[in-house]
Amino acid sequence: MNKNALDFTVFPSVLMLENDIVAMTASLLNGNNTTVGNFTSGGTESNMLAVKSARDYHRANKCGGSGRPEVIIPSTGHPSFIKAADFFDMTLTVVPVDKKTFKVKAEDVERRINENTALIVGSAPSYPIGVIDPIESLGEIAIEKGVRLHVDACIGGFILPFFRLLGEKLPEFDFSVRGVTSISADLHKYGYAPKGASVILYRSKELRIHQLFTNASWPGYPMANTTLQSTRSEGPLAASWATLNYLGKKGYIELSKKVLIAREKLIRGLEGLGYEILGKPEASIVAFRRGDVNIFQIADLMKSKGWYLQVQPGSEELNNVASLHMTITAAHEYSIEPFIESLKTCTESVRNKNIQNRDKSINDVSRISFNPEELNSLVAAISHSLSTPDEDSGSQMTLINQLIRTMPSELVEKLFKTIVNEVFTPTRKDEKDN
Repeated sequence: MNKNALDFTVFPSVLMLENDIVAMTASLLNGNNTTVGNFTSGGTESNMLAVKSARDYHRANKCGGSGRPEVIIPSTGHPSFIKAADFFDMTLTVVPVDKKTFKVKAEDVERRINENTALIVGSAPSYPIGVIDPIESLGEIAIEKGVRLHVDACIGGFILPFFRLLGEKLPEFDFSVRGVTSISADLHKYGYAPKGASVILYRSKELRIHQLFTNASWPGYPMANTTLQSTRSEGPLAASWATLNYLGKKGYIELSKKVLIAREKLIRGLEGLGYEILGKPEASIVAFRRGDVNIFQIADLMKSKGWYLQVQPGSEELNNVASLHMTITAAHEYSIEPFIESLKTCTESVRNKNIQNRDKSINDVSRISFNPEELNSLVAAISHSLSTPDEDSGSQMTLINQLIRTMPSELVEKLFKTIVNEVFTPTRKDEKDN
């Protein structure tokens, strides 16, 4: 943990461990002896590096017009790409996904490509729904249009290949697709390594070189950074190397088999309770909903019973469906049955509540005018709820999720920026003493 991965000349183990991890990841994702990559702190950093290198490649090779380089993502694409476009001063184009499959249509992406497009993105799978975008079709377009294609396999990179070995029929999504130029895959997800650990891969050194930063124009030592960070602990790197070697192919197949078993149990149980599964899950993610209950109340009631469901409030403004989200791991193999039993009880409880009261709470939210005074009150209430959770936090989260769904997305972003700015404020010593 106390070794610095910044300087591989001082700690040569950095080179050995990192190159080993990159080689193992590349072989898993159909790379070859030209594939290169680097170890990063997580999926966001890996995705941001892919965007940055595409931008600089676009500029260096005079690929396009005089406008800002552009990145095109599906509406289900991870927010790290939006963050990257913001940080690196790029134009962001978001393409809506199909309302039934929740996959982006390749032809919709193709129509938006222009002379300034530096990168198009597909997910394998998308985090909100767990489906794989049509990477093969996007690859053909990338070759034809001369743009780079990044595959965000952060959550799928270390499980989809093993699903395939277990007989799952999955679309091609990795370097077997000619147009794919880079892939991100998180070790701290289904690589089962400690956080933070991820890998960014490139098809060639020529593509990766635009990721790197070097500087020799200051009075200090010449600096060479492979990632966004300079100082990095070698601890997660060594732990990831150890995990990969300990589990090996056999270990990952066994863990992936447990995930598949749990996923099928979960889907059968949810459908048996009348829940709709969004899309057709291809990985380890299941998103679901039910139209006759308030799913925010379901999540809060389940939490009171010891079960955590991730709420995806969606947005009425953007016509995004509200859903509940589960990321399944091998640990869930034996907990699906009791989970379904608890969900059945909670669903019946919420359904039996007074419908008028439930509708009233939603209507009350929709009538909020969002004037400055009301927003200040909301910030104070939500900040208090987040920083001092109590037994009533469940009902407060229902209201918060309803607000998120009802409010314009730009206002939600502004509100939460203010809230985060508020809650990450130290308490003064004299206040603690009192």
